[in-house]
Amino acid sequence: MLVSKNQNAHIKRSWLLTFISLIIIQQTSGCNTHQNPAIDLLATATVTANSVPAQHINRTQPSWSPTGNEIAFRQITYDASKTLDSIWKIDITKNACVNLTPDYEGLNGAPIWSPDGNWIAFTSDHRGNLDVWIMRPDGSSLTNVTLDNPYADGNPVWSPDNKTIALESALPDETQFDIRLVNLATKTAINLTSNSGYSWKSPTWSPDGKIIAGIAAKGNDDPSGKNLNGIWLINITTQTRQNILQNDKKYSSVSWSPMQSNLALATEDLELQKLNVQNSKLTDLTKTGTRPVWSPNGINIAYYLRSGDNIDIGLMNWDGSNQTNLSSSNKGRNEFPSWSHDSNSIVFESGDNLGLSSDLWIVNSDGENLRKIACK
Repeated sequence: MLVSKNQNAHIKRSWLLTFISLIIIQQTSGCNTHQNPAIDLLATATVTANSVPAQHINRTQPSWSPTGNEIAFRQITYDASKTLDSIWKIDITKNACVNLTPDYEGLNGAPIWSPDGNWIAFTSDHRGNLDVWIMRPDGSSLTNVTLDNPYADGNPVWSPDNKTIALESALPDETQFDIRLVNLATKTAINLTSNSGYSWKSPTWSPDGKIIAGIAAKGNDDPSGKNLNGIWLINITTQTRQNILQNDKKYSSVSWSPMQSNLALATEDLELQKLNVQNSKLTDLTKTGTRPVWSPNGINIAYYLRSGDNIDIGLMNWDGSNQTNLSSSNKGRNEFPSWSHDSNSIVFESGDNLGLSSDLWIVNSDGENLRKIACK
């Protein structure tokens, strides 16, 4: 049985971290932007003439291809009569753009390339329910890979061998989530976290593809009276789970280093930490950032940097040293950093604080050559 429209709306709001498109920045230093969303993925489909006086375009959620020349992104076009929400691609050598999902009405977001560059995964409610889809880089071979689940699926993450996608799947109670794996050859799925007593999010693959790390939360109804959050490792072959960190921090995302031994953790209180998966040593990196993204060479971490009333793109070394603001000249909202395959550049979204317009920008990892990319 499919969830109701109200239930689906609730589930869609649960993926703000990945899908949030529009954020109003509260004028309070240190505000956690992920706890203060103005409009989420669902609401972007209902912008009216009262709130949009003329056409506005949001180019957001960029994902750099492994080949280096193409960037997939989400484009939301608002005008007085309608809202269009599609997955696009730009060839940065030519500034040539193409709409990959022109016939897909509804919400389409969070594109992510497969490691070999042959596929793009994204999330869409084109058929009424949030599902994970895959397509070729030219928009062909569109396939829904989560038809087996009558509830919402999202946050797809590719395995290193391109054969499997890990994702978050909503459970029937609409407030809990599991981590599932979808075999793309057979379109079959297995649940890695069923009957665990936790709600799971933010799956991330180990570089060798043998383990998935994720966040598990008990919630406020835990008998201890604490909102317990844990970082867990899940063996793909045996499906056994190992808890390597447990505390009362509210973790929002986790990202595995390409160098195998470290996880970057983000909390809802704008703390970034580094966790060694072998000895569980926890190191504080900064108290003004969230949403870490490792460079492909494992040397640097890009992240959301809270800078006064702005959200900027921060950069630090893997150990937290040499912290730098890469987007200080772009006032407003700078989000969704994605690395080039050679670790030399970062693409990100930059827009106004009201979220009505945004463009894609590229900056070198040394902070030089900041420039906007645009479609011809």
